[in-house]
Amino acid sequence: GVILVLSSAKPWLGVVAPMPAPLRIYGSKGSDQKVLVQATEKRERAEAGGGAKADTGPAGAALDDKGQSITLTLPHKADIAADGRPYWAPVDSRSTRGEVKLVAVPKKTPYVYQVVAFENPAPYPLMAGRVHTWRNGTFVGDTWLEHKGPGAPIEASLGIDEAFRAEREVIKDSSRDPGFLSSTRTLPRELAFTLKSRTRTAATVELRENIPVSKVDDIKVKLDKEQTTKGYALDSLTGLLTWPVKLSGNGEAEVKLGYRIELPEDWKIN
Repeated sequence: GVILVLSSAKPWLGVVAPMPAPLRIYGSKGSDQKVLVQATEKRERAEAGGGAKADTGPAGAALDDKGQSITLTLPHKADIAADGRPYWAPVDSRSTRGEVKLVAVPKKTPYVYQVVAFENPAPYPLMAGRVHTWRNGTFVGDTWLEHKGPGAPIEASLGIDEAFRAEREVIKDSSRDPGFLSSTRTLPRELAFTLKSRTRTAATVELRENIPVSKVDDIKVKLDKEQTTKGYALDSLTGLLTWPVKLSGNGEAEVKLGYRIELPEDWKIN
């Protein structure tokens, strides 16, 4: 057996001096007309977290915090054959409290998922990688975990709850030309969501939907509070809205969302 020492350092970063990339300038006859383009951006938050207790327990790995990276020394020897195959070796065991909730994202899927939310209980970061999820001794499936620091919030899926369904309907998606005294074009959007329960037990489902976030000063995205169901929480950085929707046994509930995009009349809509 061998003693395994694991490090979060990335030695391949910065070992080679960078070279300036070639700069090439291309030209073509352009147009002064500006174009509105909507795209999806993957945004990872920098979550510092609240920290976790440094108590590793009797079976925990020895932790050496080097500031920019951490080193873990496993408390037991492992047998690693020199055959090129990957080997699994337990590093540490942690327990923490979590909240199980129902989450619906009808923009992506009509299914409602059971999700457990908790904070990283380890005093070291969890590297990005595959996570095996088990519930009551039954294997649920695999999911992907992004890098999480100590104390950072984590969500892991526990699978689909077949007792619930979510529907999404586009009510209005049109363009309104500028008025007589205005040079601004308005694009109103209205959506309706329906959550349905097929169980006798009352439940609360967290509904998630996002609205566009403008990166241009000329374009404004405004939430229509009169058309939007009350009780939402809005993350202005990502445009994510969440509602805690209460469902009675075998009941259903409707949530509405309205917003508008305002842009100058000389902009083209792509």
